[in-house]
This record gives sequence, C-alpha cells and structure tokens, in this order.
Amino acid sequence: MTGTRPTAKRLAAGKTSGASVSAGRILVVDDEPRIGAMVCEFLNDAGFDSDWAPNDRVAYDRLRRSQPFHAVVVDVNLGRGTTGFDVARLARQLNAATGVVYVSGEFSERSWAAHGVPGSRFVSKPFDLEALAAALDELIVDLVPASPPADWR
Repeated sequence: MTGTRPTAKRLAAGKTSGASVSAGRILVVDDEPRIGAMVCEFLNDAGFDSDWAPNDRVAYDRLRRSQPFHAVVVDVNLGRGTTGFDVARLARQLNAATGVVYVSGEFSERSWAAHGVPGSRFVSKPFDLEALAAALDELIVDLVPASPPADWR
C-alpha cells in the first residue's frame, strides 16, 4: 500500500483526511494586507510555513536574512519601489530552486512572459485559492512528500 501526497489543490478543496503534510517555506509578497493575510492563512492551513512581506524592502530583507524559501508568491505591482519581478529575481539569485508565482490585476501574461523568471507561473487577480493552489502544485511537486504506507513501521 502506498501513501498519498496531499497537493495544495487538494488541501484547498478540503480533501486531506488522514494526510500528513510536510511544511515548506513560502514568502508571500503583497502590498494589500487583506490579500497577504488571506494567502498566508490558506498556506498555513495547508501545512506550509508562510511569511508575509508588505513591500519590496521587507521582502528583500527576509530573503537575505532567513533560511531559503521553497516558493515566493509575489504581486507584480508593489506600489513604491521595485516590482515583484525584481523581488523574484533576487529570490532566484539567492536560491535557484525557489518556485515563483506572480499575481497581478494590472499586469498581463504578456508582461510576465517578458519579465518573469524562467519556470515561474502567473495568476491574474482577482484569483481564487484553487488557481493559486494549482500554480503552486506545478512548482513544488516534490516539496510535500508522500505519507508513509499505513503498514510502515
């Protein structure tokens, strides 16, 4: 008998009975506190260790001073300062394996294709958590390992 790996999409749908989740670190960068809180709450409920940064300066500090993040969920337009594209580039410079999901209500997939880091994903705002979960699943498939078989000792 093999175990099952709960994906972020299954977690968002509440289909996690009996699943054990291994936490991964995710930095959420969004200048809208309501969105930052909603995304962090979803990720924390899904078993991840999320941290919110309200602007580029805080994001840069957290990326440089803490253990590496497995993924970054970043708004493209962060108000004053640099863009989410810049934050993601630094995250990748510090750790090439960092998954990146861009979210934006103002930028298009064309902007993401031109300025986004390779292998990243884009989710348009307003988004639902299932769309974010699907994007994260594509990036961090190996982050949440399968639970051991029921007969494992």
